[in-house]
Amino acid sequence: MVTMKSRLAVLAIIFIFSFSTIARADVIADRPGDVNGASGAGIIDISSGSAASGAVGTNAGSGGTDAAAEIGPVITDAPVPVPSGESSVQIIDISTGAKTTEIPVGPVLTEQTAEAIEQVAETAEQETQKVIVLPEQKNAVIKAAPATGTAADGTNAESAAAQAPATEASGENAGNIELIDGPVSAGPGSQRVSLGFGIVSPAHNMGSQNLAIGSVELADGSWQALGYDACIHAPYYKLIREAVDSLGTSWYIVKYSGNRIGNAHTNDGTKAGEVWLLKADCTAKNYIDIATANSTRGKIVAAALELLGSRYAYGGSGPDSFDCSGLVKYVCDKAGVKVPRTSSELCALPDKVDISKLRPGDICGRNGHVGIYIGNDVFIHASESSVGVVAEYLSSYNAINRFTAYINVVGD
Repeated sequence: MVTMKSRLAVLAIIFIFSFSTIARADVIADRPGDVNGASGAGIIDISSGSAASGAVGTNAGSGGTDAAAEIGPVITDAPVPVPSGESSVQIIDISTGAKTTEIPVGPVLTEQTAEAIEQVAETAEQETQKVIVLPEQKNAVIKAAPATGTAADGTNAESAAAQAPATEASGENAGNIELIDGPVSAGPGSQRVSLGFGIVSPAHNMGSQNLAIGSVELADGSWQALGYDACIHAPYYKLIREAVDSLGTSWYIVKYSGNRIGNAHTNDGTKAGEVWLLKADCTAKNYIDIATANSTRGKIVAAALELLGSRYAYGGSGPDSFDCSGLVKYVCDKAGVKVPRTSSELCALPDKVDISKLRPGDICGRNGHVGIYIGNDVFIHASESSVGVVAEYLSSYNAINRFTAYINVVGD
């Protein structure tokens, strides 16, 4: 059902458009009225659009014109044009005979016209709802594979979620996730890194970007839909699990930590711990191909991806929350690479490389902020408290907050 707000918005738009393009007013069709200073007016047949000049009559409701009638109240299902030069009209209340205050020249909608507009708006809303769907968490079923290898279809979401850890979500029965068994060569000078967890990428092409529709649960248990205008376009999200809601819609549920998802903020400021992404808009896999054969660099990339969705905290050094340099040090430590703790110390390291020579596992930085390059124009960083640890496109980031140093910390 169309809300009163949306209906009034449609009526307002039509009023403004008509007022700017029509030099005459249309009198309310199903109420009597008179035309100030006029000796007659034509009545338009709303079904045929034809018009005739003459005195206003009382039989125009039949769909024709009554040119011989005396001036009097207009009772019609058709709009009546105000003679040129008039700037307003008066309306007579049929029940009391009292005249209302003058109203500006512009269209006044008949009941039939309003109903037609309502139908158009309702159809548009229904079409929108076909695209932007709120998942029904209470009736959702988890599609992650339990240890037996059979899907947990029919299990209540609240209990099944506890039975299906994130690693199982990228297992044998986890939907259309691409799977591998151990490292596989991705070509000369490259490697395929097996992650042990799933990563999800928005894939609905919208010109220059790949986007995904999403939804997020708010603090009061309600859901906020995130359409394409929310611009959910990060290269990678870490998969927690999959779900199918009661409407049969399939979702990837990804780890998150913030109140800004894409370009949208949660309506109530809730810091979401997870975001639902429409499965039909995404691809998912449990590996990544990188353009280096160095195994240490592969370990850095895998460790960085595993922390996607972690919380940002100033001074955070892990394992659950990080600031930017804390993330870099934690990841490098896991890969066996020793680096200093602060961004200024990292940027002062001697082994600088040109941006055109960046390889997966290198550090991107400037005084005050650092991140980890993972290849294909993507880097991972602990950004800020509104988004946490996220993957971003380096070229887009540099257009606004350019990194000034790129450092080889691996030493190869």
